[in-house]
Amino acid sequence: MAQDDTAQQDGASTGGLRRDLSGRQVGMIALGGSIGTGLFLSSGLAINIAGPAVVIAYAIAAFAALALAYALAEMVVVHPEAGGFGPIAQRYLGGLAGFVQRWMYWAAQGVNIGSEVVGEPGAVLRHDLNTPMPGPAREFYPAVFDLVLDRDEDQPELDLTPLRRPDGHEVAGVLATPGAPRSVWTTTFEVADADEAVRLVTEAGGDSDGAHTTVRGRTAVVTDPFGARFALTARAR
Repeated sequence: MAQDDTAQQDGASTGGLRRDLSGRQVGMIALGGSIGTGLFLSSGLAINIAGPAVVIAYAIAAFAALALAYALAEMVVVHPEAGGFGPIAQRYLGGLAGFVQRWMYWAAQGVNIGSEVVGEPGAVLRHDLNTPMPGPAREFYPAVFDLVLDRDEDQPELDLTPLRRPDGHEVAGVLATPGAPRSVWTTTFEVADADEAVRLVTEAGGDSDGAHTTVRGRTAVVTDPFGARFALTARAR
């Protein structure tokens, strides 16, 4: 009874929250949350890695999420305030904790969904300049785009110079290819299975020498039916 009185008082102080959502609206919110958290986007990658065992992994994650949801639900019933985790953290741990929690939740969602989209098969993974004159290229692109030259310690057999933004993120590379007739940029696409992607390329009228294993994963250089070359990479997990 005292708990109900507290909930009513807190509800009045926050503008009077009411149970006006229908079952259909709650279901749509749940569906939107599933899509927004990358459940459908990332499940394909998880299934590709774990196979049937992904059911066990999802069951464990669901148990942890359910425990968190029940804990949040109990606190929201006692303190019906809009804002999710933020007001609760602020109430029990102070204003700074509430402020940090709100921003960390937003940042986690933004980074999570962004990383899912970037790593999705079919997304552009990187760009590399294949050139017989790497020296001038290593001077030109950093000067124009404010990029930083780096060393590729993972593939010492290649004369590859990664190009990074000032924040350290690698955006491209300059690969020395002696004897090449001209300089060309090669775009690399992310794929789930490089060998399967090569098979699909050849069936569609393209050409490839096949995939090979590198420190970054399985990679293949292919040519489309119109003569354009690009690369495919299934990164090592």
